[in-house]
Amino acid sequence: MALYLGSYAALQLGYLNGQGGLYAALNLAAASSVLISLVQAFNLSSAVIQFFWIIISIVGLVRMYLLTRRIGFTDEEQAFISQAFPQLSKRKARKLLDAGHWIDGTAGTFLTHEGDPVDHLIYILSGRAQIISNDKPIAVCESHSFIGELTAITGEPATASVRLAEDTRYFCIGVRVLRERLLRDSEIAVHLQNAVSQEVLHKLKRSNETIASMHR
Repeated sequence: MALYLGSYAALQLGYLNGQGGLYAALNLAAASSVLISLVQAFNLSSAVIQFFWIIISIVGLVRMYLLTRRIGFTDEEQAFISQAFPQLSKRKARKLLDAGHWIDGTAGTFLTHEGDPVDHLIYILSGRAQIISNDKPIAVCESHSFIGELTAITGEPATASVRLAEDTRYFCIGVRVLRERLLRDSEIAVHLQNAVSQEVLHKLKRSNETIASMHR
């Protein structure tokens, strides 16, 4: 009973993904436990339900295993996922990667313009970008950094311009795809929000360190 109710409650509260392996495994354990308990007080209807519940759970687990085993990543895709979304399942990671594309950006290219809408969420895999506000450089984004992580999601205009300081390899996802496809997937949405939170904290810490060094 605890396994049945606990897994269902976790699903409804967003702690479990209905298409994930853990949910199927919990249902398998719950149905098996109930079936074992029927040895003492047998009930045909309940036994049939638990039997088919077990079969369906096993089929679901096998299906997820076969789908996951076929998924592969290139070296740069693996580097991106392990840095930005280390806890994201392989299936969802593949969905996220398929929603965007890789670009070899040249030095001097602007990724965002201050005051204009942000049209892509960008992740810098290698290279550097300069952050410019009021035509003055104010900071630098190093490798493994997001660009437009807040404004791409909210739709607000860019708070600063971002220009590549050197040739840069980056991954980008269009905001329309981001909002209409990825953020509607609960698992991907949670990991995106966590990644954005970590990025904001990292940038705030770096800004504080820069300000502190200027006043020494």
